[in-house]
Amino acid sequence: MKDLINDEYTKLRKEIMIFAQPVEEIRLCLSFYTKPQLSDIAIRYGITNTRAKKAIVIDTLADAIVELLCNDLKYENIDEIKRLYTFCTNKVKTDDIDTVTDMLKYRYKGWMYLFTTKGKKEFNIVVPDEIRVHLAELLEDEEKMNVNAKYQEMLKYSKSLNNLYGVYQREQFLTVWNKYHEEALNVSELEDFLVEAQDRLGFFFTEGEYLIDGGFSDNSEYENLLDEAKNKPYYMPEKSEIDMYENEIVDVNSDYYKAVKQYLRKKIKDDVDLDDILFEMETVCVFEASTSEIMNLIDEFGVTFHDLKDGNNFMKLYVAWHNHTRVWSNRGYTPAELSDLLKNESGVQVSQTKVGRNDPCPCGSGKKYKKCCGK
Repeated sequence: MKDLINDEYTKLRKEIMIFAQPVEEIRLCLSFYTKPQLSDIAIRYGITNTRAKKAIVIDTLADAIVELLCNDLKYENIDEIKRLYTFCTNKVKTDDIDTVTDMLKYRYKGWMYLFTTKGKKEFNIVVPDEIRVHLAELLEDEEKMNVNAKYQEMLKYSKSLNNLYGVYQREQFLTVWNKYHEEALNVSELEDFLVEAQDRLGFFFTEGEYLIDGGFSDNSEYENLLDEAKNKPYYMPEKSEIDMYENEIVDVNSDYYKAVKQYLRKKIKDDVDLDDILFEMETVCVFEASTSEIMNLIDEFGVTFHDLKDGNNFMKLYVAWHNHTRVWSNRGYTPAELSDLLKNESGVQVSQTKVGRNDPCPCGSGKKYKKCCGK
């Protein structure tokens, strides 16, 4: 394991380090990169003509970085910007790669450069003068800081509602936003944000009145989801849920989720493998996969059950988790919640997941459920 870590460290250093004395002008910083390295940054700015002479590519890229910087800063976490600015003012020199590991996105934006010399572990963290000036302007300008704060808040809400609903209307964004903010958001402000955010961030796209998760493989997938969700009300999240769903698609703190995780932990000893299967299960749970699809997923990860009772116990835990998970086809309601809410209304059918009698038995016996564990 130690050798693997050392190999990864060496590979990372080779990829991101500039082996030269540090400079602080953006064009000089870029001049140390190879054509492929420049292309990797250029594509982030929509620059495709990277087969030109290197000097031309550098000029074009440097101009684009500086020109778009002010607008880009609206989408950056202010604490990270403050940390980046300390690299400018303190002339940071370190031998700890972890110092910048979580800031490497700024290296790939062309905002931060790492200089070292061969045979030395220490490296200098350099933020070019052209970048430093704009960072200082942002941090010293109250109005710009307020704009950044509002965009960060809108970004959080868009991520959260995207994870909660999958597909939802602009009007619902405004409804949720206005519930938790004294200053209402108008349609024009939202539209300006959406136009920029979907191009820059890519986790969603818009079509007509709808905001749609970027993970759908084709139109039919989200159109089917819209049909399933039709006539159902939107779940109104609590403020704490907005914070949670910014980075999660399910409630990983629920007892139902923890029960499934604990059961799988007995069978999957490697933490990485456990995280991988839980991630896949979270996705299929939100999409309401069938019991047979769940068992296929379990099989793909090499999970086996000792006997019929073992497999059946796991499936019962999964079904309970699903029925208390906020699914996209219910516009954020759990199957259990929506069933209770609409049980006296006509025209809306809400079913909770259960193992069908003709489904393959979750124990993996190959028999139908009704002829196996469902007897």
